[in-house]
Order: sequence, then structure tokens, then C-alpha cells
Amino acid sequence: MRAIVAILAVLVSGTDSSELRDRLFAISEALLTEAGLHVDRSRSWLTVSEPLPAGAQFDVRPLWDAGSSSPSLPLQFELRPIERSDATPVRATLGVTLLRDVHVVRRRLRKGSAISCLDLEAGRRNVRYLSARVKHMHSCDLGHDAVARRDLSAGDVLLEGDTGSAPDIEAGQPVQVTVASRGIEVSTSGVAVNDAWVGDETYVRLDGPARTLRARVTAPGAVQLQVRGYRVDARGVCRRLGFRRDRCGRLPARPGHLPVSRRGNEGASGR
Repeated sequence: MRAIVAILAVLVSGTDSSELRDRLFAISEALLTEAGLHVDRSRSWLTVSEPLPAGAQFDVRPLWDAGSSSPSLPLQFELRPIERSDATPVRATLGVTLLRDVHVVRRRLRKGSAISCLDLEAGRRNVRYLSARVKHMHSCDLGHDAVARRDLSAGDVLLEGDTGSAPDIEAGQPVQVTVASRGIEVSTSGVAVNDAWVGDETYVRLDGPARTLRARVTAPGAVQLQVRGYRVDARGVCRRLGFRRDRCGRLPARPGHLPVSRRGNEGASGR
């Protein structure tokens, strides 16, 4: 934990703690600003383990990680009397609400819609209700080809992964499904189950018989059933996957490496 030492001159006595609260607020704000946080004073409270003598001076040490992006609440401080080093430290507890600067969506955007910096504005939100995936506030870095990867409503906080390049295949889009063996390929049509980009593993739905299989995106609108390293009968597997018999007949009947295996796609059937 990073301990920051500050000298606080307490000018109040008894139960009057307004001066102490203001000083602790100032210390907290100075430390938390580095982590992109702000202190909301509107609903704050302060307790101390014992009354502070008037005019006393203390070393004030935060008991929380000043460099953390989400310090533990309420904020705890240790107050050590300067004139009496052997005295028992006083514990001060400051209850506050912490706010973070975030990007906020200005208008409703459908999944796949183009999004630019003009669609965002700066806002502050209670860290208690923010997702761990919240996009840290900095200058807008959206690319010219950025799109929304989910439906966004006005007022939504922008999260990591909410924007990016358009997917190479989209959920519900017809795709070409390829099975290859020993330089020979057969293909059929299928339907993508979810959005994916080239290189991603995804699922495609085939008809006749209906089933869902795992595949890798090889190009926009194209996937290849996955290699799992098993030696199999290419023609037999081709038929079990639902490809037309005349297409499977072009594959070698003897065992060979096939970019799909029954074991690798087991449990993915779309029953």
C-alpha cells in the first residue's frame, strides 16, 4: 500500500468535526484524482475513534491504496499526534461516494451501426455501479470504421468491447462451410450462430440433418470445420456431418487428416 503522509492542523474540539472532514476530503481528492476518481461530498459522513484535542497536530496516513482504481470504502485514516509519538493513533473513517469519468453514449445505436466520437460525451458515474469492463476515460480513440458491437441506448456507459471493426460474419448470416482432406475440399452452406472475426472459433448451423458444429472463420462469409488432430475416415465423417453423398464421394475413403472430428464437435449438436 502506498502511504501518503500529510500534516493536518486540527483547529476544532469536541464533536465539531467539520474542519477535520474538510481536510480529509482535500487529502482524498488529491490522491484519488491520479486514479481518475472524484469524491462526491453530497452524502458524506465522518466518525473518529475518540475526540480530538483542540489545536493538536497530527500525521495523517491513509489506510487504503491511494493508487488503486477502486479503493475500499469507507476511506480509513490513521491520525498520529505529532507531539506525542507514543500516543495511541486515532482512527478516522470517512464515508464518501466515488465517481469515475466515463464515456457516455449520446444516442441510441443499433448493433452494427457506425459509431464515432461525436456519439459520445463525458460523464461521471458512481463506481459502485460500474462494470469492471468500463472503458477508461481518455481522449476518444475510435477508428474511422468503428461499429457498435451491441445495441447501445442513450446514457449507456461505454464498456471495453462495445466498439470495434465490423465482424467478418454476423449471427444469422449465410456462410460457406468447408471440409477439406488431402488437398480436396467439399463445401456446403450454413448459418452463423454468432458474430465472429477471421481467426475466431465460432458455431455454424447446418441442415439435413440439423446440427450445430464448431468451425474457424477463414474469410468474410466463410468457415472451415476445425482440425483436432485425429486420423479419421474423411468420407465417412463427411457423410455424418450431413453433406450430400455425391460431394462426400470425392473425398478419400482411407484415413487422413480432416479439419473436423466427431469427438471435437461432440455435444454441439443442435437438437
